Amino acid sequence: MEPNTPLSPSIAPTPDTQRIQLLDVLRGFALLGILLMNIPYFSMPYQQVYDLRLEDEFSGPNYYTFWVINGFFEGTMRSLFSILFGAGCLLLMIRLESKDSAISAADIHYRRMIWLILFGMIHAYLLQWPGDILYLYGMVGLFLFPIRHWKPKFLMRAAIILVLLLTIKDTGFMYSFRDEYRAGLELNDKQEKGDTLDKEELATLKEWKEDRDKSSVDSIRADAAKVKDEIQGSWISSFSKIAPTSFKFETTEVYTSMFWDALLAMLLGMWLFKTGWLTGQKSQKSYLILLIISYSIGFFLGWWQIRSLIAINFEWHLFADETYISPYHIRRILTALGHMSLLILIWKSGILKGLFNVLSAVGRMAFSNYIGQTIFCTIIFYGFGFGYFGELERYEIYFVVAGIWIFQMVFSYFWLRNYQYGPLEWVWRRLTYWQKISIKKVN
Repeated sequence: MEPNTPLSPSIAPTPDTQRIQLLDVLRGFALLGILLMNIPYFSMPYQQVYDLRLEDEFSGPNYYTFWVINGFFEGTMRSLFSILFGAGCLLLMIRLESKDSAISAADIHYRRMIWLILFGMIHAYLLQWPGDILYLYGMVGLFLFPIRHWKPKFLMRAAIILVLLLTIKDTGFMYSFRDEYRAGLELNDKQEKGDTLDKEELATLKEWKEDRDKSSVDSIRADAAKVKDEIQGSWISSFSKIAPTSFKFETTEVYTSMFWDALLAMLLGMWLFKTGWLTGQKSQKSYLILLIISYSIGFFLGWWQIRSLIAINFEWHLFADETYISPYHIRRILTALGHMSLLILIWKSGILKGLFNVLSAVGRMAFSNYIGQTIFCTIIFYGFGFGYFGELERYEIYFVVAGIWIFQMVFSYFWLRNYQYGPLEWVWRRLTYWQKISIKKVN
């Protein structure tokens, strides 16, 4: 197929008039919220993100910031964004199929996902963000087309099964980690008592001691200092540190964990779209009930998880004894549904229309804004920019978040007054449809 040759007269990008604004609003909200969770990794050694011991943050604004961010937002914004990605893919597939054949719709869908995978690799390596989700979304998105016609009940059943399986998996890992530590502790006690250990026990004990030493506060603090030096160095220095992490994430982590994490939310998004929950078609009472149930359980599990972590002083091998089961996936999905319900309730009330118009603009430019957040953060924190990595207090990095939010809301709103698409949205569409597409708004 020659460039600039349309796939079909009826296959073309969705015009502005056919967009569902509520989906854009929710997407904009989720996109801005993702920065709340990403910025600690941009701004400080990853060892410090979930460990208050390293900088003695057990009081003051850093302590309360840790509670608020991890209790209300950790995992939930990515979940909401994934829910909307699944719904958005389904919506596009439905529109494409209604215009043309299923083959043409599949062609467009798979092109979009393949380009997204490539964008994700560029984002992870060249722009140096190992927490990239574009690669992950592209990989999971490849599997959505065959299930686009699933009935809502099958989508919900699949999502529930995934929640249960992921919870069982994480819970099993917690107990395995605890039991391995206890086994090593028993061997250490035997050796100190003067008992003879066989060759296999000695090897196990040696490995246990090495892991114990690596998990000590002083050892973790030393590793964090090394990370800080590497990220505050040149582009090559930070790349040499981040590239292996990106490779691990896009291989081992994607297929053993994150794939199923994202698929769960996308299946739920397809269900929410097909049943009308995501497009505001339910009653206010329905959204209020969902909000109360989701927030009550989700916030409780969030509090329980953080309280347990602090109670064991971030000694992860004790986590199973405090929580009994892993609450992570149940908590993040329920809290995400609570966020969704709250936003839709405000939407249906008719207030804050100006804010929703701005959030809609941010959502329509989610791709550009997502990459933009990385560009802002690497320039501010990495050594090839201003080098503030590891220099700000935990609570201070959220002043940076506020500044980026304000810029992206203002920029998105005024950009879309003159253009149909965000810059990267336009590039993605041109590559997907393989034809000339005007970026300027047609009056």
